[in-house]
Amino acid sequence: MKKLSLLLFLAMVSIMASAATGDTFTVGDLNYEVFNEDRNTVDVTGLSAAGKAKSDLALVIPPVVTHNGVRYNVSRIQETAFSNSSNLKSVTFSYNPDSWVIILQGAFAFCTNLTYVRFASSTYSILSTAFIGCSKLKDFYFARTTLPIVYDFLPRNVGMTLYVSKADPNTVERYRANEKFDFIKNIVKSSLAYDFRWEDGALMAWKDNTYNRDLVMVGWDRTAGLVQDRAFVPLCGSGTYGAYGNKYNFVAIADSACLGDTYLKSIDLSQLTRMETIGVSAFSGCTSLSTVVLGSSVKTLLANAFNGCTALTDLTVNAQTPPIAFASCFTTYETTTLRVPAAALSAYKNHAVWGKFLNIKAIGKDGLPGDVNGDDVVDVTDANILINMLLGKDNASNYNGRADVNGDGTVDVSDVNEVLNIMLGK
Repeated sequence: MKKLSLLLFLAMVSIMASAATGDTFTVGDLNYEVFNEDRNTVDVTGLSAAGKAKSDLALVIPPVVTHNGVRYNVSRIQETAFSNSSNLKSVTFSYNPDSWVIILQGAFAFCTNLTYVRFASSTYSILSTAFIGCSKLKDFYFARTTLPIVYDFLPRNVGMTLYVSKADPNTVERYRANEKFDFIKNIVKSSLAYDFRWEDGALMAWKDNTYNRDLVMVGWDRTAGLVQDRAFVPLCGSGTYGAYGNKYNFVAIADSACLGDTYLKSIDLSQLTRMETIGVSAFSGCTSLSTVVLGSSVKTLLANAFNGCTALTDLTVNAQTPPIAFASCFTTYETTTLRVPAAALSAYKNHAVWGKFLNIKAIGKDGLPGDVNGDDVVDVTDANILINMLLGKDNASNYNGRADVNGDGTVDVSDVNEVLNIMLGK
């Protein structure tokens, strides 16, 4: 019995083991071949029977694929892998921070119904004739801000448009200067050149070409563009993307990312631990935007960030140090309530830009300075709480920063006096 169990165990281990270089398998619409068994990388060799049976196929090349319990990085598209695939309508390459992707010669040659292709920033190289004979190919999307290694891979179709990432202001010039793209007259920045699509339709671009895996929001997917009263609430600053386990950090909102978005009603970035920058005109002209919450890591708001957001009534900034900001960031200084950490209340009030807000309150249940316990009133109870703190009978950390009433960074007798003055109307 023990011998039989051992044999079953060894059989299971064998099944779970990595395939050898050259072994082939099929997952979904694609066929694969193991390229390097030591590094667990595979080539895409073409469409499976299921893929060939589909009409107007919108093909997605996954970053990883799992076979017999082993996870493989997709690293290459083999020569002529999809050549003459007349059912292929579009191709999207998914982003993988753990592996570059190389597209070999003739990989998509003569796919005569192929209309657009999206390349993730992990696309490293595209070799000669990769898309030759694709007579209907009109739109290319490149998420990579620096150029991939490319050869004469494109058909010289009239009216082709190359969409490049908005994450770098010099991307258009960089692509236009390369002789492999010089025949394309229409090279434009677009939020459609992206790596990630958030669940609510927000588009994310890889910040740079290193492995730090930082993401920048560059806009909204077209399918999410008409959603009324949209809320943008990313729930984590460092987590996983999709089912692939790739790590990311959400660090910035790109210039003009949501410019003129009249459907956006609220923004809550409070859970983002690495978000530092709101770009130029990022939310300018969002006339339905009424509530904004910025996290504690925000350091910079660039020019016109929330300019023209005429419905903005409540703005919360959780940063203990007032972020760098420009006067043009806002146009509603008289009508927006600014809520800031109680300990930093004085710093915000004395700031050249943040001090322009006429109504600045400490963050708390009610936002009333002096309301230490957050019960919606300032009274003797609040003074007693402060006295107990001075006697060592209570702790300021229990009151979410509200105990430092005068915002000087310490809780002392002056805070008690401040509460008493508020109670007396002084």
